[in-house]
Amino acid sequence: MAPEPHLDTERIHKLSQQETERYLSEITSNNQNGHQKPKPNDVGSIWAAAEEDQADIPPDSFFAALPSDDHNDAAVTKWDDVPSIETCAVHLELLETFLVLQNKVLRFKKLDATFGIARHFQSPASLSKLREEKWKKFLKLAVARFNIWIEHVWEEGGEWSENGGFPGLPPIDVLMVLHSFMLNPKEFGEFCSAEGNKVFAKLRFPWKRIHESLDIDAGGYRKGIHMDPSATDFKIHPDLFDYLRGADRSMSKDMKKLLKFPASNTWTGVSRASNTSTANEQILLSLLSSQTACPTDKVIDLSAAVQRQTVFISKMSHYLWLRSPSLYHALTHARTRYTNFFALFALHPGNIIVPTFDVDLVWHTQQLDPSRYREYCDKIAGRFINHDDKIGKGELGSTFEETKRLYFESFGEVYDECLCWDCAAVREAVERDGPKDEAEMEVVMRGAREKVARYRVMEIRRQAGAVRSQDEKKRGLWSLRTD
Repeated sequence: MAPEPHLDTERIHKLSQQETERYLSEITSNNQNGHQKPKPNDVGSIWAAAEEDQADIPPDSFFAALPSDDHNDAAVTKWDDVPSIETCAVHLELLETFLVLQNKVLRFKKLDATFGIARHFQSPASLSKLREEKWKKFLKLAVARFNIWIEHVWEEGGEWSENGGFPGLPPIDVLMVLHSFMLNPKEFGEFCSAEGNKVFAKLRFPWKRIHESLDIDAGGYRKGIHMDPSATDFKIHPDLFDYLRGADRSMSKDMKKLLKFPASNTWTGVSRASNTSTANEQILLSLLSSQTACPTDKVIDLSAAVQRQTVFISKMSHYLWLRSPSLYHALTHARTRYTNFFALFALHPGNIIVPTFDVDLVWHTQQLDPSRYREYCDKIAGRFINHDDKIGKGELGSTFEETKRLYFESFGEVYDECLCWDCAAVREAVERDGPKDEAEMEVVMRGAREKVARYRVMEIRRQAGAVRSQDEKKRGLWSLRTD
């Protein structure tokens, strides 16, 4: 009897790495020589095919089945459904947008002077420290703007929130803060249960509207998108980065001086008492200089929460799932694994269960519909399951090993499987074609590698084009992981 075929992931990675190096070498050589395409060889053929196939990835048709944002729509998922494949894909789009926004802030040199940051650095470590300080300054303003938006919701409340809707999307930096807040479900639940905050209990992310509104390359929304009325009512600039880009012309000396102070996460209600600066600046000055805590400050440090999420997003970006040739299969697989993952909470109630990156994506997506997430917890686990992203690496390492063991014992599958493009493509092909021996497996692997090669060259072309565009259009370069 022929031996049962198996996935040789080490060999997959080795071949993929060799192919990637060949592509990069060929592209670099031809760019230096002024060529538009590589010379006619196997790499050139893949490049040419990729050029002809340079469509949007994923295509718009991928999102055709994206559920409605209406809570009362019968087609919207019930408690026993995990987030849809399309919803998870939109979440990936949103994470990529947040990452582009962060990269724009970190690269825009004029913000250093606005934030009172000296650019005298002598080493990569000092540059890293500068970037960290710069991002904290930006988040200081973003959190203050979130407080303005949240007070607007308090004041308006009412019917618009009864089905979890948004009157319009808040500015992208405000949405980023809200995203991080809701991914701390215990703290967000405590906030919602407080007197006067119940309006937030049914809040859910409007994924369809987000998908239709995002401009990922710009790190924000497309022009002309209907924004939350708070942007007008409280005179919040709809784009914090654009506002800061014009700081030398429009930002008062008081605001610049304030931004040089250490970042603080204490706020008060909005004050409109002074007319010494613009309405926009006055609101932020009131919030940033206050030593009185906002209700959210009683349950969570929002700036720290966003920082933790940006670290997670940066790690996630290495996998580039949104551009993967196996996106649909990968997200389908992730949803199945998430269902199994959550079942472990019921099977082993005394254990800390640690997610993998793909499981965590689905878990995060579900938490952005808090009321239904709580229903899911009650029905599946019999209790509320908190998502605590403050647990340290040391504790996570030991508990992850235990989770791997429990997962294998319960479902007979490897938990920490490789999530790179190549392995995902091979898994998809194996499930589809069902090779019966090593010879057939070799054919399946070769076909998967060719598919990945086509997408990899398209991605290299896309990133190369993005690097050559203007500064505000630049995107972060993600490594094409093969391990």
